[in-house]
Amino acid sequence: MSLDAWRGVASLAVCLQHVAVVDVASMGVPLAAGPAPARMDLHIGAPAVMMFFVISGYCIASSADPGDGKTTELRSFMGRRVRRIWPPYLLSIAFWVITRATKVGAGGSNQLARPLHVWLQNLTLTQWLSDLSPFAPQPKATFFVTTYWSLCYEEQFYLVVGLLFAFVGSRRKRLWCIASIIAASIAWNAAGWGSAIFVRYWFHFGLGVGVFYVQCHGGRIWRAALGGCLVAGLIGSSFAAETEARTSMVCAMAFALFVLAGRRLTEPMMGTAAGRLLRGLGAISFSLYLVHYPVVGTVCALTLRALPVRTPLPLFWLVQLTAHVAIATGFWYCCERPFLHRMTEGRRCPSPAAWKVATSGLGPGDVDPPAISCDLGGSIVTRLLRDDNAQEKLEVLGKATLPKEGKP
Repeated sequence: MSLDAWRGVASLAVCLQHVAVVDVASMGVPLAAGPAPARMDLHIGAPAVMMFFVISGYCIASSADPGDGKTTELRSFMGRRVRRIWPPYLLSIAFWVITRATKVGAGGSNQLARPLHVWLQNLTLTQWLSDLSPFAPQPKATFFVTTYWSLCYEEQFYLVVGLLFAFVGSRRKRLWCIASIIAASIAWNAAGWGSAIFVRYWFHFGLGVGVFYVQCHGGRIWRAALGGCLVAGLIGSSFAAETEARTSMVCAMAFALFVLAGRRLTEPMMGTAAGRLLRGLGAISFSLYLVHYPVVGTVCALTLRALPVRTPLPLFWLVQLTAHVAIATGFWYCCERPFLHRMTEGRRCPSPAAWKVATSGLGPGDVDPPAISCDLGGSIVTRLLRDDNAQEKLEVLGKATLPKEGKP
């Protein structure tokens, strides 16, 4: 299954988790959804975030990898990440400010009255610095939007991978470095140390990096080896004490194993309406992540007023999810889409005929992963080809081109 589709699944799970735990009884509106519990913890949010971490590790490695024997230009890599992440993020902070100001105008509490250092941390994605202090009032206390904690971990991993790929050119050495990072994360979690520094989640991101290299640059032996390690890890974790860290690592290993082994099983689904819907949700998943939480209570209250009495709970949730997806789609179009990486004119999704010619003579293992991922405008192509002549074939056709290795 396309990684975009998995992003769609994970983003819906996170959104549904937050929709379900809203304290409906505090809304001051009769429960139009009937006698269902006022709030429910579906326990699907945390596993979905672990899925995101594995996917992010895969995509970060794919973006940073310049090829075997080459090193990444750190400035260029981090510049692309900053241009991709920060503008939508800062606009989501502006969205949060608007919603809080509206709440103050309606007589609610003033959540905008924060110290200057808290504002600076939220504008620079360094909220985790406050959690390093033993005197921090509580974890994530400095976050304007609590759900942004995972983005803090991700931007730290950008820097680690950028530095690693800037100084280590050999793919084999990179894999050993990633294996060391995973081992350090396991030791960190076993010791029960804090989570402000993202060492706790190195394991999850590292698995994604490993899956990328095995899927795109390894053979059957490497896939079997990684699969065996994941199975052994799942079996071994069953004997470990039940902790939050253990549970998150189990979720990451299970998902990585499924991505590694289940691609051929799920690929037929991508051509169906459900597959296209999930890929569409994956395309706006970052926007959905950014803007759903600040308005989750408002959307719930409006849905309570709009639906008839005794509406089934699943329908009550579905209406809210639809509203959140609609808001995220608008935010994506206005605030995220303008900052997506664009190719120069002529770098369009190749036609089926052009693609067939470009990949002629290649074996099944030469084109990996199998899905072409284009944005809604059809202008972005991401394709990993292990064939030096594929680019030339497309350029000769004059119909479509692919990005050079190491370019966005």
